[in-house]
Amino acid sequence: NAMPSSGGSIFVKEGIYPKFTLNKSKIYVEGTGEATQIKDAAHGVGGGLLINITQSSCSISNLKVVCENTNWTGIQIANSQTNIILDKIFMDGGDFGATYGIFTDGSSMSRIIISECIIENFAYGIYVGGSKNIISECVINSCATAGMQTDGLINSTISANTFSNSTGRGLILSDDNVSSDNNTISGNTASGNGTQGIEIFGDCDNNILIGNTCTGNDIGIKLTVTGIRIPNKNMIMGNICLSNTTSAIVD
Repeated sequence: NAMPSSGGSIFVKEGIYPKFTLNKSKIYVEGTGEATQIKDAAHGVGGGLLINITQSSCSISNLKVVCENTNWTGIQIANSQTNIILDKIFMDGGDFGATYGIFTDGSSMSRIIISECIIENFAYGIYVGGSKNIISECVINSCATAGMQTDGLINSTISANTFSNSTGRGLILSDDNVSSDNNTISGNTASGNGTQGIEIFGDCDNNILIGNTCTGNDIGIKLTVTGIRIPNKNMIMGNICLSNTTSAIVD
């Protein structure tokens, strides 16, 4: 609240800091790397947000987010926000069942950039919706349900990420609430995941999967019918699916 209404930059030194909210636009937070930690107060059962972004045109970069409570979320972006950048953030869900690394709360946001983040040990590394978003060059490892799940993601790009060693899927294009359509998924690596490397559900249509590598999963790439909802007009080309246990591609 000490920031002026016009926003500004905050440089955060090495150290351990409590949760915070970006409640004004045009606030830019930068740390020193993993030595700048945002961390919940104590181990155990709980629930909440470490970083809550409630205004547009903000960025967070070059720090570490550590969740050590059950059901916590590392970073949440409130619905309807635009022009948010999350860059070079290290995120650890610990051993206590933190739910989301990065969570976008709804499908009405746009122009969210998530890049070069390292995320591990959450139920979901990234859970994202909205339009014209870019998720690139992230490494998402050892998540329980999925490295990344979309819900209502439209006209967005998912590229050059690594999704590995999740108990469930590497990457899911989901239609849980709103279908994920017209996205480009390119140059990603999904390896060592317990079920699918990449999965497209139900009403998710007109997506392009090109140049991805899926190895060592149960199934490399899968298109899944849910009830009467069938993935339609998705283009799958130039992908490499090797050494997957059950199948390379299932449609």
